[in-house]
Amino acid sequence: MEKLSIKNLACKRGSRIIFDNISFEVKSGQTFLIKGSNGSGKTSLMRTLAGYIEPHEGEIFIDGKNIDTSDNSYFQFIGEKNALKNNLSVKKNIILWSLLFNASIDIDDLLKKFDLTNCINQDVETLSDGQKKRLSLSKLFLHQKPIWLLDEPYVFLDEQNTIDLNKKISRFNLEGGLVIITSNIDIDFPFSERVIL
Repeated sequence: MEKLSIKNLACKRGSRIIFDNISFEVKSGQTFLIKGSNGSGKTSLMRTLAGYIEPHEGEIFIDGKNIDTSDNSYFQFIGEKNALKNNLSVKKNIILWSLLFNASIDIDDLLKKFDLTNCINQDVETLSDGQKKRLSLSKLFLHQKPIWLLDEPYVFLDEQNTIDLNKKISRFNLEGGLVIITSNIDIDFPFSERVIL
């Protein structure tokens, strides 16, 4: 995969236009920032790209080919909400992911990547917000999808874990991966380009 192109994308919820006429391109190996205040439509844009919301107008292209937004073979979406089962342990959450996504997962390796090894048998509800965020972000390594969609990924991360996430993103870029990040604050990362909503 060489390029993701968004052309004249619009989202409508009920009678309200959330955003319209959004166009940009992101190339393989780049990270793109979508910045905007709360309620500006960042999450709706990411969920539209991920195929959870049908576009009101516009098209999404991969390498010049118009794709069906229900085709989730390109995108790995991590939302601002962690989407974890609070009443299950960290280990059982990961086992559930392996069943849902039909993925073979090395649990110890996955937890080591995000410094969560000591939490393996803890129920998710007992974790700190930062630990929950890191567990949610570990889903990035369930699949080898070429595009990461990260909605407010730095929320609840401390300085060291922010640095670690940036390293993971940079490594993914070096391997040809493409990343789109949303934020309502300035982020210290060498973004290739940015758009303001």
